Amino acid sequence: MKALIGKDGIDYRRVFSLVLALVIVMVSYQAYQYKKEKTFGKLTIEIHEIHNGKALLNKAQVLKIMRQHLGFDPAVSNIESIDIRDLEERLEENLFIKQAIIYVNARHEMRVEIYQRNPIARVKGGDIDYYMAADGKKIPTSNYKTLRVPLITGRVGQLSSSSKEGKKAYGEMLSLVSKCKESKFLNALIEQIEIGAKGKITLIPKIGSERIEFGDLSEQDEKLYKLEKYYEWGKNQDGWDKYAYLNLEYKDQVTLGKK
Repeated sequence: MKALIGKDGIDYRRVFSLVLALVIVMVSYQAYQYKKEKTFGKLTIEIHEIHNGKALLNKAQVLKIMRQHLGFDPAVSNIESIDIRDLEERLEENLFIKQAIIYVNARHEMRVEIYQRNPIARVKGGDIDYYMAADGKKIPTSNYKTLRVPLITGRVGQLSSSSKEGKKAYGEMLSLVSKCKESKFLNALIEQIEIGAKGKITLIPKIGSERIEFGDLSEQDEKLYKLEKYYEWGKNQDGWDKYAYLNLEYKDQVTLGKK
């Protein structure tokens, strides 16, 4: 920038730049002081619900986590005193919470949005009792609300083992439950999954009295395809209570056992 020298020998461009810089510094400092001293106008917590309006935790529980972590009530604190990302990470340590998003709007209101994990089955047997979430996390059962999801029972200890075999079994069971969940028909049909000897799986339907012998957790797509086709065609021919069991273990066939 060329200098603009007046008759009095003053460089007015330089003076203007210095004044402008001073104004910017003053405005920035005032904004910082305002933010430091300004309290939140309002605190809103929104929990995005799952399973037909149900939730695993409530707003009071979320606020309690925030208060315990901060050491004070965020609703009456000043904006500068809260590290938002740190608070989000603390909330996400709760196994019910998949994602926490916190932001302050133009009216200086803090909004906390909670996205919960999605339980797709409940594993229960002996002293073992937890939800299997869609993302594979094992989350504790909630004292707030009980969700209606398929129950996994029987020899569930192998699913909770930290061994290589246990992790493999858990991953395969997660795959089976997820596939049943994704199918509108199977999601409505399967009420319980029972783990028997040698990891043999039995599916128990909500309708009808037969037991569905699934075998091991291999060839899941083929077995579920056969199951859907049988219910689509065979039930129209045979009715709902003619057979004691259906066996899906054998390739390209469904074996039926009469009562």
